[in-house]
Amino acid sequence: MKTKILLVIVFLMGTVSVFAQDTLRQGNLTYVKDLRGFVRSIESTKLVIEDNYLDAYISNMPVSDADVKRIFRTIFSKARAEELGKSKYSVMCFFHFNCIKQQLCYASFHNIEKGPFLLTPEEMKKIEDVYRTFKYNFVARDDTKVKRLTIESTGSVDFVDLYNDN
Repeated sequence: MKTKILLVIVFLMGTVSVFAQDTLRQGNLTYVKDLRGFVRSIESTKLVIEDNYLDAYISNMPVSDADVKRIFRTIFSKARAEELGKSKYSVMCFFHFNCIKQQLCYASFHNIEKGPFLLTPEEMKKIEDVYRTFKYNFVARDDTKVKRLTIESTGSVDFVDLYNDN
């Protein structure tokens, strides 16, 4: 019995240490990185995905380079963009929508290149908040209900070019 308890304690300690390594905290914001390298808010990990999401897409998602640059310039100062650009940092943002409720549930973020994740939780929260303010057009593909949220992406956001108009 003592051996089983000891094994459970060792397992939990290992799990907690792995979780702690993959957690980003800033103030009251907590973001976690999953095994695939996607970073998202701790609150989003508590969502229960059910078999009742509408198979749809967002017809007016701002995805053009000009739209994304315009949006990200409101979030990142030129100095911060240059700081991230010096590291040749690029990130992809994925937005997860519940098309029945017609709302953005959460955003997740992924490094384009291998290396450290450089966005702060506050910056990720600002990105999510800005994208949450847009009025989206949800277009159903058909009446099919699926067991997944609808995902749209910004494409690659390259901080080297954020303030270049080329």
